[in-house]
Amino acid sequence: MALRKEEKRANALFSVPMIIVIGALTIIPLTYMVYISTTSWNLARPWGTTFVGWDNYSYLLKDPDLIQVILVTLYFVIFCVAGQMALGLGIAILLHANVKTISKTRSLFIFPMVLAPIIVGLVWKIFLNPQLGGLAAWLNLLGLPTVSLLGSARGAVTAIIIASIWEWFPFVMLILLGALESFPEEPFEAAHVDGASSTQIFWHITLPLLKPALLLALSFRVIESMKIFPLIFMMTGGGPGKSTSSIDYYAYLNGFVYLDIGYSSALMVIMLILTSVLCFSLFRSLFVSR
Repeated sequence: MALRKEEKRANALFSVPMIIVIGALTIIPLTYMVYISTTSWNLARPWGTTFVGWDNYSYLLKDPDLIQVILVTLYFVIFCVAGQMALGLGIAILLHANVKTISKTRSLFIFPMVLAPIIVGLVWKIFLNPQLGGLAAWLNLLGLPTVSLLGSARGAVTAIIIASIWEWFPFVMLILLGALESFPEEPFEAAHVDGASSTQIFWHITLPLLKPALLLALSFRVIESMKIFPLIFMMTGGGPGKSTSSIDYYAYLNGFVYLDIGYSSALMVIMLILTSVLCFSLFRSLFVSR
């Protein structure tokens, strides 16, 4: 009994450094951000900072651009994550099946994920440049007119979605490929013996077994896709107009262009709440409904 108490005490002591680090890196900054969102802190007049309570949040309800940036953010999350999941699943299945042309280039699929997001944005901006980019070169080679994809609202949104899918589908692919290669062989062998087709095996055996890995990848990608700021900052600057301004980019504009740190912090709190609601809904739909 005394030994168990000593073990518990030792385990608690070993947990202290981890708790301190987590608190220093997450809880303390988060608490400070919430506090700043209740002040009038403006970098143009920092000496006049006062506590304003819920004024910043009250202004959120009157902000004519807030609904648009929330819809743009949700649009990016839905289509970016859907593309990443679909492409990651497809490539993972091909790699698991040892398709020769795919398997030989396995290591290349990881390349986009290891690049810094700001570099990914720069690469795609150069590629889509109508004068210098690779897209223009291919269009000229095919005898087609060059287009400025980033010059229109629909084109800019599409370009950011494509860049996000290209950057992060390897993350989904690695998680699902690891899950596929850990599956037991018995259910698949039994299905083949019973005469099941490849499609039936995929829908009735592979997908159900992949569900935990799909949930894990989906959860990570939903959370991370809310933070699409680097691509927007580098590729479009929130434009044309405000067609590609997400919540985090709009918070950046308010904080570091308009210098209103208090309102910017309130926007980031809203983004945190929105992310939490999305994750809670995801876990509820995938677990509670079972």
